[in-house]
Amino acid sequence: MIEDILVRENTTLLLAMDALSKSTHQVVFIVNKRRKFLGTLTDGDVRRHILKTRRLDDKVSDVYNKNSVFVYVKDINKAELISKDKQVRAIPILNNNGEVVDVYRNDQISRAEAQLASNHPHKETPVVVMAGGIGSRMKPFTNVFPKPLLPIGETTTLDLIIESFEKFSLSNFFLMLGYKSNLIKAYVSANLADKKIITVTEDHPRGTAGSLHSIKGLLDQEKFIVINCDTIVELDFIELLKFHECSGSVATIVTATKTFTVPFGSCELDEHGCLQKLTEKPTNSYLINVGCYVFNKSVLNYVELSGIQDMDDLLNKIINSKQKISVFPISSNAWKDVGEWKNYSNSLDLLG
Repeated sequence: MIEDILVRENTTLLLAMDALSKSTHQVVFIVNKRRKFLGTLTDGDVRRHILKTRRLDDKVSDVYNKNSVFVYVKDINKAELISKDKQVRAIPILNNNGEVVDVYRNDQISRAEAQLASNHPHKETPVVVMAGGIGSRMKPFTNVFPKPLLPIGETTTLDLIIESFEKFSLSNFFLMLGYKSNLIKAYVSANLADKKIITVTEDHPRGTAGSLHSIKGLLDQEKFIVINCDTIVELDFIELLKFHECSGSVATIVTATKTFTVPFGSCELDEHGCLQKLTEKPTNSYLINVGCYVFNKSVLNYVELSGIQDMDDLLNKIINSKQKISVFPISSNAWKDVGEWKNYSNSLDLLG
C-alpha cells in the first residue's frame, strides 16, 4: 500500500527507520499533513545523519532529500525515462495538488542492480559464523539442539543465516564450533554439502572472540564478516562492506536502534540535591550491538593466543590501541535475536 511508504516530515528518524525496513522500494516519501510530497529518505540518509550527530530523536525534516525527482499523473509516460536517467528505482506519482497517489518502480534497474550484486568485488569476502556457544539462555532446549540448529519453521537458524548472505553472492563460510560440534558437522554434511563451509572446532571454550585465532592462517582475504549464530539480520551486506571500506576503519559493528521506556517516574536533581524535573516513564533510544561485524584481517593480531576473550574485550582492546571502529546502524525491525526464549518465540511467529 502507498500509505506504508509515506512518512510525515515531523516523524523521528527512529520511526522512519522502521518504515524503511518495511519498504520494498528501499525508500520512503516524505509528506506534510496534507500528503503533499516534500522529498525522499533512504536508509543511507538516516545512517549518515545518525553517525554524524549521534541523535536518534531528530526529525526527518532535518535529513530528507529535498531535491528528489517525481512525476505528475499526466506525465506518467515520462517516468521510465526519468528513472533510467537518474538511476532511481522508485518515483512518486503526484496529482495536480502535489499529493502522492502512487509510485512508479523500475524493475529493470532492480534487476540490473541484482546482476551487479552477483559480480561485486566483495563476493569473495568470507563469513565467519560463531556457533560454538552452549546457548545457556535457551536451556533446556539447547540440551538437545545446539543454537545453530534451533528449528524455525521448516528450517534452522544456520540455514537462515547462510541464505541471508547468499542473497548477496557471499558464499564462503567458516563455522566456528565447540558445543555439540559433531551434531552440527553431521547436519552440515547431510543438508549443506553443496555449500562452501569450513568447520573449525575449538578444543575448549575461548569466548565469543577468542576462537577467531584459529582462522588466522586460513584467511586469504583482507577483510571478513563475523556473525553470531543467534543473530538474523536483514541488511544489504554489499552496502555494509562498501561502508566499511570507505570508513577506513579496522572494524565495523552493526547496531540496531532500540527504544526503552523506564516504567517509573525519573527524578532529575539540581546541584543542591533538590528536585529539578520529574519525567514520568521516560523513553530513551540506544544503538544496540546486534552481533554482526566486519573486520580487517589485522584485527586478528588483537585476538589472544590462549584463554577466554569475549567480543567486547576484543573491541575495547582495539579502541585502546587507537584504532578506528565504525558503526553501521540498522532498524530494530531488521534484527532478530533468537538467542533467548522470548525473542525466539517472536521470531517463530515472524519467520516460521
